Amino acid sequence: MSGMTWCRNIGRVMVVGVVAALWSGCPVTMKGPGVGPGEIGHPESGIRFPETVQGFSRGDIREYGEEGRNLSIGYNSLNGVQPEWITFYVYPGPPMRAWGSSEDSVRVMVKRLVDGHFEQVQREIVAAHPEAELVSETDRELAFMGRDLVGRTALYRIQMRVGYFGRRPMLSRAEVYSFGEWMLKLRYTYAPSDVENPEAGLKRFKDALRAVNP
Repeated sequence: MSGMTWCRNIGRVMVVGVVAALWSGCPVTMKGPGVGPGEIGHPESGIRFPETVQGFSRGDIREYGEEGRNLSIGYNSLNGVQPEWITFYVYPGPPMRAWGSSEDSVRVMVKRLVDGHFEQVQREIVAAHPEAELVSETDRELAFMGRDLVGRTALYRIQMRVGYFGRRPMLSRAEVYSFGEWMLKLRYTYAPSDVENPEAGLKRFKDALRAVNP
C-alpha cells in the first residue's frame, strides 16, 4: 500500500486482539462500554471519532503514507444553512530529543517544533490557495486526553468552490498541536457571517470530541 488510500466499508473491518489493531493502518471500529455506534479510532494514538459530533456528520476517512499512520477524518455540518467543514488530522510528528531535560526545557522544544511545523502548514495553505489572505495568527493551547497541548493557529480568508454557488469567499482556520509523538491538525472552513460568534461550530466540535476522548 502506498500513497493515499481510501478506507472504505470501515464498519466491516474486523480486528482481532491488540496486535492486529496496532498492525492495521486503517482506523478500526471501536467496541466496548461507553463506545457509541459506528465509532472509529486511530489505534496508535487512541483517539476516537464518533459518527456525529455536535451538528457535524463524519464524512471522508483517508489514510496517507506507506503504513497508514497518517489519518484524516472529515466532518460536514448538518445545519444546511451556513457551510462548515472540519477535517481532523493525526500523523507522526517531527522527531525530538528531550532526554534528561527539565519540564520547562521540554516545553520550549515542543513550542519550537510546533512553530516550525506550523510554518510548513501555512505554506501548504498558500500553495493550495494562492489568493489566501492571513487574517490572524497566534499561539493556542488545547486540553485533550488529560494533556495540555502546545499549539498554534491562524485564520485565512480564501476563495473556494461551494456546490452550485461557484467560487465564493470563505474563512479557513488551521490549528496544529503537539500530542506526544503525534501531531494533531484541524482545518475549519466556513462561510463569513455576521453572527456574534462565527466559530461557535468549531468550539462545539472540540468540546464534544474531548468528551469522547477524556
